[in-house]
Amino acid sequence: MIALLLLACAAAPIAQEPLAEQTVGLEGRVEIRFQGDELLVRPNESGARILVRIADQGVLVDGGRYATLLFLARAAGDYDLREQLLFAPGRPLGPEIEAIPVRVLSVLPADHQGDLDPLDTLEQRIFGGFRNILVVVLLLWLVPPALWLVWRWRHRPRPEPVVVEVVPTLADQLRPLVEAALAGQLEVEAQARLERLLLAHWREQLGLDGLPAAQALQRMRRHAEAGRLLTAVERWLHAPSGTTHDDAEVSAVLQPYASTPALPAEQIAASGTTSSPGAG
Repeated sequence: MIALLLLACAAAPIAQEPLAEQTVGLEGRVEIRFQGDELLVRPNESGARILVRIADQGVLVDGGRYATLLFLARAAGDYDLREQLLFAPGRPLGPEIEAIPVRVLSVLPADHQGDLDPLDTLEQRIFGGFRNILVVVLLLWLVPPALWLVWRWRHRPRPEPVVVEVVPTLADQLRPLVEAALAGQLEVEAQARLERLLLAHWREQLGLDGLPAAQALQRMRRHAEAGRLLTAVERWLHAPSGTTHDDAEVSAVLQPYASTPALPAEQIAASGTTSSPGAG
């Protein structure tokens, strides 16, 4: 049994350590010494897994030869560079040269399936970078004006509030008196004030200057426009209790005085009147 094991061990090839190691795609280098003729490289076959070239060779002092071999593998694995060499002028190698083992390692993990990561093309790199630069330039060009516009908008002058000045009119002065007459609640003093307002307004227009108040009022009652309010007030004052009146009539009799500014107190006082509730 022991004899058989010794025989099996003797028959098994002894794994030889590589003379050089390199990774896929990078050039490796190995130097050998041998006896024989000058070395040549076999013609490269299409699709060869490893490429070999002789960088340098020569004769040693003791008559032997040396050679510097360069190799480049396309795939990982163990290779024997002896298989790629010939003796000049094309004679196969003999026992003069032993095996020239080299090992090529992979830079990819063992479970890699061979897929390649997509790479940007030159056009993508150029125009992608240009696009980014263009975006930055546009931002630098647009942001300052935008910020300036925002600042201007926030600091714009505020419009002054529109103050609508309500100018009182003669109709405003007459309305409370007319409404009191419409309700049958016009006192004597209030009626006198109403007559003074009308006299102050119509005296100059109807040529009533110099006339006593009583005569001026009689002239006004006979005038179509001036007498309209006076006769309406007297009618309302003498109307039976509970009589209803149309508010539109109030607006109608005050309409001629709506565009006339309110009369000052001095002008009203200067008009003068001695009317009584039953005048007319």
